[in-house]
Amino acid sequence: TGVQTCALPISDDNVVESFGGGMFIWPHGIELDANGNVWVTDAVSDARIPDGDKRGHQVVKFSPTGEVLMVLGTPGEAGSANNQFNSPADVVIGNNGDIFVADGHNNNGNNRVMKFNAEGQFLMSWGQTGFGPSEFRALHTIAIDNRGRLFVGDRSNNRLQLFEQDGSFINQWTQFGRPSGIFFDQHDNIYVADSESDDLQNPGWEMGIRIGDANLGWVKYFIQLPGGDPRSTTGNGAEFVSVDAAGNMFGGEPAPRKLQKYFGLDREAGSFLQASNWEIESSVNVLKFGKGLTKPLLLGAYEIYSIRPRALTIHLGDRKSTRLNSSHALISYAVFCLKKKDNYSTSIIVLLNNAAIGIRYDLSVLLIR
Repeated sequence: TGVQTCALPISDDNVVESFGGGMFIWPHGIELDANGNVWVTDAVSDARIPDGDKRGHQVVKFSPTGEVLMVLGTPGEAGSANNQFNSPADVVIGNNGDIFVADGHNNNGNNRVMKFNAEGQFLMSWGQTGFGPSEFRALHTIAIDNRGRLFVGDRSNNRLQLFEQDGSFINQWTQFGRPSGIFFDQHDNIYVADSESDDLQNPGWEMGIRIGDANLGWVKYFIQLPGGDPRSTTGNGAEFVSVDAAGNMFGGEPAPRKLQKYFGLDREAGSFLQASNWEIESSVNVLKFGKGLTKPLLLGAYEIYSIRPRALTIHLGDRKSTRLNSSHALISYAVFCLKKKDNYSTSIIVLLNNAAIGIRYDLSVLLIR
C-alpha cells in the first residue's frame, strides 16, 4: 500500500544538549546504546581532509554528558588494517556490548563489516567489494533487530543484507529500495529510509520511507518523499529515520539540510492510520476523463485540473495550482499540507484508486483536521 502523510518541518527545535564540537569533519552515523552512551562515526573521505588534519576515519564513543570514552580507528588516516577504517558510515551496538561498524561509505572502499568487543578489541570482519552475498558497495547503514539479526544497508547494490552476529549470511531483501537508514520499533516494524532511488540509480523506485514486517520483510507502507522527483539524482530524501515513543516518525534529509516530522502513526499497532478513519468529503469516477481534462473537474471545494497515472494537479481555494505526485500507479495517495498562521495544520489527502486494474478509477478527497 502506498501512503503519504503530512510532513512538516519541526518548529519546536530547542537544543537540549550539545558536545563534540570541532571533533569531526563529517559526522555521519550515530547510535545510542543501552547505557545512554552516544556513538558517532566520521565518514569524511580522504579528499576532504585538510593537510595535517587528524580527524576523520574514526568512531567515537561519548558518555551521556559528552565525555570521550573510546576512539576506534586511526584518526585522519584511511586504511584496511584491523585498527583502521575508510569512511566508516555507521555503527551499532549489540546487547552484549559488541560493536559493529559499517566500513564504509565508498563504493570502492573497504566494503566490510568490522566487529569489536565492548572494550574495543578487534574480533573479526567480513565483506569485500562486489555484488554477491556478503559483498558490498557502500555500507551506508547498519542496525540490529529484536531477534539479534544484523541488517546492513548495501546502498549501491540497492538491497539490505541480513547476517547473524558471527557474520553468517542469512538473506538479502531488495523490496525496501535503495537503503540509506534503518530503524526498528518495539512493534517489530522495520523502517527503511531511501534517499537516492531515482531514474538513474534505482530505476522504477522512488525516494521515501518504507515500513514493513521486520521478521518476514513484507513492505506494508510507503511514505513518499513530499515533492520527490525521480528525475533528480541529488538524493533529497531522508537518509536517517527514527520513531519516538508517541509514534511520530522523523526523517533526516542531509541534502536539503532539514529534519521532517511525520504524524499519523498508530502507537499501539505501529502502523499508519487507515483511510477508513478519515471522512471522505467527496468522490467521483474519473475514468471517463482519461489522462487529461479539458476543463476543471469540481470535486467538493477543490478543482482538479489534470489526472495522469502518476500525478495530478489540484487547485485548493485561492492557492496556486499544485502538482501532487502519487506513489503508485495502481493504488496511490498524494498529500498536500497546509500550515495556517495559527499553526493549525490541515492535510488534504487525494486518493487515486485503481480498484480493478484499469477498469475503474475513483478519486476521493479526504479532509483531515
